This record gives sequence, structure tokens and C-alpha cells, in this order.
Amino acid sequence: MCIMCGSSAYTGNETGIYIDQAFVCRIKDTLYNGRVDMLHKVIQHLTRNKHLLNEAIKYPFLNQVIHLSKNFRPLTDDEQNAAIDTVLSSEVYDRVKDEEMKQDPNYEYVEVLVKQLLRWFKEEFFTWVNKLDCPNCGNKEQEQIRHLPGLRPYKYEHFQGKATIIERYQCLKCLSTYEFPRYNDIRTLLKTRKGRCGEWNNCFIAILKSLDIDTRFIWNAEDHVWCEYYNEREGRWIHLDSCENSYDQPYLYNEGWGKKMSYTFAIGPNYIIDVSDKYLSPNRPENHLPRNKCPEVSLKGILAHHNAQSILASSKDTILRTTSQLIADLMNARGKVHPVHTETTSTNEGASLLPRQSGAGAWTRQRGEDNNE
Repeated sequence: MCIMCGSSAYTGNETGIYIDQAFVCRIKDTLYNGRVDMLHKVIQHLTRNKHLLNEAIKYPFLNQVIHLSKNFRPLTDDEQNAAIDTVLSSEVYDRVKDEEMKQDPNYEYVEVLVKQLLRWFKEEFFTWVNKLDCPNCGNKEQEQIRHLPGLRPYKYEHFQGKATIIERYQCLKCLSTYEFPRYNDIRTLLKTRKGRCGEWNNCFIAILKSLDIDTRFIWNAEDHVWCEYYNEREGRWIHLDSCENSYDQPYLYNEGWGKKMSYTFAIGPNYIIDVSDKYLSPNRPENHLPRNKCPEVSLKGILAHHNAQSILASSKDTILRTTSQLIADLMNARGKVHPVHTETTSTNEGASLLPRQSGAGAWTRQRGEDNNE
């Protein structure tokens, strides 16, 4: 019997393979102690070299990066239940079952589930908003709808829905004015089912997390957000963009959209890491913007300090899992494990890296996301 967890050795009923649980626990303890020691050494090194942390205070961009951690928080029970109920009321699980019936030798349940969720979310569930249609006369013509100055939240439902800003519009046909609150509350988004990339990403991440799918938030300095999920079979994080129904297309933005990019960060439950290289296509060096918002050594130092402190505050199992995933990130970046795909493996087989599909044409052109070379 293991004195640490009380488990005893046993023989697996299904495989007949003898598993010494005490030995497994000793291996876990060795890994845990080694990784905790490593994290403490990171903090000690940066504490001895205070100039790295002091220097970081001079750069507002670094404070902005650290505050990205607020984009990842656990779901409340009510949020999780609401998200699960939403999925169960859809046909997603029926479609997963249909895929299973095809008996594809490469079938992997969670991968198929994620792809079906992407398709359903994009094609059936959520709606993109450029300028909100007029609720009074039903006018949908974008050129007949005018932006007005926005407002701060002021109604009860604004605060309840965690709205950040209240967009205002005037319909040029009936001359009525109306509002579009930019909500962040998950339960509200599951009801309103509309917005732009922020609302899409927040709601889709909540759905993935409600199903216990390992997910992290991706933030790009050039004003876009998406997410990734951890594929256990491949041992890597896979790019997902619910706005585009895009699966494992990291070069979609830099190459397909023609978007110029600099910094991109992944935000997990207890860490923030720089994943810029993963999303910068070697085929489009002209779309790589300079990284000049802070010295690289300051960025690395402040992230290492933040991550080490956050991870050490976690449980033993979380520390082991998080550090294993970060090691896989590092090895992927060095090309040692599962190189990032340059070809698509999207939910639509054979799909190419297209210009941006979500958003009005004029809007995407203004943002440089229509691949107009």
C-alpha cells in the first residue's frame, strides 16, 4: 500500500496487466518534487535579479499582459449547467454518434466532439453582429444604420450581464435609436447568442469547459481572440476559432487573412505564455510586425515570475498536469513533438486558409483581414 495516498497494487480487470500503484505514486512524487523545486528556483533567480522585475514596471504593455489572466476563470455551477443544457438541446451528440458509427480507425471521441461543437456553434447557434439590425422596423441594411456614441452600463440588466460598453445605433429608415450591450456574462450570452469575436470566444470556451475539455484563451495584440484545446492523443494544444469554424489552422490569420501580427499569448488557469511563433507563418514574413513594446528579457522574466507563483499555488495534480503541458508546448515549439500543421485539418476537410469570413467586408478590409495583397 502507498503511504501517501492509501492505494494498493492491483491487477486491471480489463487488460490483466499488473499495476503497482505504490510505484506509480512514487514516480508522481518524484516528478512533483522536481518540478516544484524548479519553480522555486525560477522565483529565487528573479528575486536575486530584481532589476528584471523592476525594469518591467516601466512598460505598460507588461502590465496589460499580466492582466490577461482575468480572461480565464472557472465556471460557476450555474454557468456550467446552463452551458451543458444548451449543448444537450442541440444535435451535437447525435452527430458525434453518427461519426462513431462510421468506424473510422482514426476516430477519437473528444476530437470529433470539438469539431461538431465548432460546426454547430458557427452555423446554428451564435450570430455575428456588425451593426445591430433595427428592432423597430427590422432594417438590416448596414449602410442605413448609423453608429452613435456609446454609453457606460446603466441598466440593471447591463450590470447583471456584465456589459463592458453599450453600443448605440440610429436606423436611418425609421429614425429610431436603439442599443447593443456588449455582454460578458456566460448565462446572458447563452441566451442572447450574438456578438463579435469577444462574445463568440467567451461563450464557446465556456461550452468547452462545461464538458471538461481542457481549454485556454488566446489573445492577439492586433485585436482578435480565439482559443485552443488540449488533444491528449497528440499531446499538443490545437487552435480553434469559433468565429470561422476553424480547427488546427494556426496560420489562418497571418496567411489566410493576411493579418499583420506581433504578440500572441495563451492564457491558462494558472499561467500566461507567449505563443507568437506558433501563429506567425514562415511563408508570410511581410506580415510579421516588430515586437517593440518591451524588451524580450523583461517579457520573459515577468511571465516566468507570474507563472511560477501561480502554478505553485495550485494542487499537486494541477502542478503536474500544467507543467507537463507547458513542457509539451516547449517541445512543440522546438519541432521535437508534433510540428504545427501548415496544412488545414479543419472541420471541413480540404478547406484552405481563407480571408476572414466573419464580419462585414468593409470592416475586415479596414482591419487588414481580407488578404488584399
